[in-house]
Amino acid sequence: MSKSNIEHHIRNALIQNTDKSESDYVEAVEIKSAMTTVHKTLLLTFFIILILLGIASQARIDIVVSSRGELLLESDIEKVQHLEGGILDSMLVKPGDIVYEGQPIARLRAIERNSQLSTMNAEIAQLELDRLRYLSLIAQKEPDYSPYSDFPDLVRVNQDTWRKENDKNVSAEALIKHDIEHKDRLIASMKKRRVSSLNQLKLIRKQT
Repeated sequence: MSKSNIEHHIRNALIQNTDKSESDYVEAVEIKSAMTTVHKTLLLTFFIILILLGIASQARIDIVVSSRGELLLESDIEKVQHLEGGILDSMLVKPGDIVYEGQPIARLRAIERNSQLSTMNAEIAQLELDRLRYLSLIAQKEPDYSPYSDFPDLVRVNQDTWRKENDKNVSAEALIKHDIEHKDRLIASMKKRRVSSLNQLKLIRKQT
């Protein structure tokens, strides 16, 4: 092989190596450039999301509610107080409601009033039971307390009272009857004695 041929082969090899290095460099630059674009896109998207989140956290949402109403002066508001007092059971109106005369606004549990009402009802029932007991004593029959089943204690007491008073009346009536019979016998005896005395008086007058 001549010297010129050797130089020609070396030159070709260098040219091929140079071409290969340049192509590898271009591919590396293209890959590096492509990776940089993806990274930039991701970073830009991330920063945009952060900015949007920051704006959303600082933003204010104004809600406007419109309604019809009227203004009331402090002097127009009156505090309502029950005259007798009691324990509040339930409110029938809400603060700020307009109420009218005669409108119920609250329900009270008047313990004292309820106790007085129960006592008065018991007293009325007792008077009715007394009346029924006296009428039954006059008629000499046992009273019917069934309409007063709501007052079992009073009914039991009045039943016992009626039995005692009825037994007492029966005993007294028996004594009175016995006394009447005794008095009738005395009257009959006195009548006989009077007749006998009159007969004796007639005989004495005849003899004289």
